[in-house]
Amino acid sequence: MKNYYDILGLNTLATKEEIKKAYRKLSIKFHPDKNDGEPFFTEMFKQINDAHEILLDDAKKQKYDGRLQDYLSGQDKSKFINELHVMEEKLRKDREAHLVNLREQEQRLKNKEAQLTQLREQELRSKVKVHSPAQPLVKPVIKRNYNHIWDKVRKWKTTRKIAFWVNICLFIYLIAMPQKKHASLKADFIGANGRVLAKSGVNIRELPNKESKVIIAIPYGKFIKVVGSGDSIEKLDGKQNRWYRVVYSQTNWYHLNNPDIEGWVWGGMVEDL
Repeated sequence: MKNYYDILGLNTLATKEEIKKAYRKLSIKFHPDKNDGEPFFTEMFKQINDAHEILLDDAKKQKYDGRLQDYLSGQDKSKFINELHVMEEKLRKDREAHLVNLREQEQRLKNKEAQLTQLREQELRSKVKVHSPAQPLVKPVIKRNYNHIWDKVRKWKTTRKIAFWVNICLFIYLIAMPQKKHASLKADFIGANGRVLAKSGVNIRELPNKESKVIIAIPYGKFIKVVGSGDSIEKLDGKQNRWYRVVYSQTNWYHLNNPDIEGWVWGGMVEDL
């Protein structure tokens, strides 16, 4: 008769929580999938499951405790010990047989690797030409092809010429380009085009006041049209200038259907064209 308490490493007074805890620990340790399916671990895993099923059921546990008590008394105790020895011997033999099987598989793999090595050596020997003494070895003449090197040289020369003429054209353009003098917006520039001067861009606001709501932010270099000027003069960043009413046209491809935006900008952020 199997002593399920000994299998779980518990005594006969163990609680259900202790039984569950021992079952979880041992089922993970002796699970066949984690031990390459060895018979020893498979048998132990089966006994652990039986112990868990019987000891957690009150009716089964009560019957099992009565039979175990009778079994362990007198001659039953010696029979139980003999059964344990027989079971341990069986498990030991199964484990030894499994180890022998593993060694045989390993030896077969080594033999296959040796055969493959011999086949590779034979192939290499067959590829090597053995010259007889009557036929002296002749050093082969290697013809070198330098066309690919000259192709690279020609491409480099062409690229250098193109870069040279591009720089010449750019230099002539910069010299011949008419220079424009920019000045801050004034009251007499109404109706003219202006360009955003601030590197960080400029905000178009609803009212001529720096505290009013921002309609849109115009990035640096964008063009706007001045349509009017305000009466208030405000000092920003240490400079005084008036507020101007401007119109900004959104000409980007994703703003084709949007109307022009009209609002107020501070004159110090825009320059006249």
